[in-house]
Amino acid sequence: MKKKPLTLLIGSVTYTVLPITQEDIDGNFAGRTDNARCQIRVDSRLPATNQSHVAFHEMVHGVSAQYDLHLHEHKVALLSTGLLQVIRDNPDLFRAMTTEKFHL
Repeated sequence: MKKKPLTLLIGSVTYTVLPITQEDIDGNFAGRTDNARCQIRVDSRLPATNQSHVAFHEMVHGVSAQYDLHLHEHKVALLSTGLLQVIRDNPDLFRAMTTEKFHL
């Protein structure tokens, strides 16, 4: 049975998260965001932790495109690394924030 691809909603646009294809490997890329096709591609040969980091990095590219932020690669790398670290280190807080259970 074929696995259903993951999807990611950024603003009003649904991106499909797919494994990287051979034609995408024309350089030293672990992931790619194709905003025209609404696709995020990640190298499935990477360890799972690295795949999630690459997917998050590519998601930040998608956010940059959808919200007209014009973030350059260096800023995307810094922001994605920082945000993912904060989310991973504070799972209870983010769980509360995303389920409307956040209350001071």
